[in-house]
Amino acid sequence: MSGIIGSGAKLVHLRIKICDENSSVKLQFRTNGNTNEKNVGMVTTQVTGVYVTNDVFVWTDSNGVIEYNGDSILSVAALIVVAGWFD
Repeated sequence: MSGIIGSGAKLVHLRIKICDENSSVKLQFRTNGNTNEKNVGMVTTQVTGVYVTNDVFVWTDSNGVIEYNGDSILSVAALIVVAGWFD
């Protein structure tokens, strides 16, 4: 994220849109170094072939880095937009 927003940002607003040929496919975002799997921003497909959109707010680490994790079967489309950030 630091390449887009700079390393001074503390909180990033992401708008995520995904679609897949499978249901229950997820894409997650979290603070870099966070190991709590419950404390994530996530978007999950509910049915096949339908786009799902979610707004996620993610805290960055001191270098402006966040982590992401997606299911390996996410194969059709993922659009991630930086909608804003807070210093």
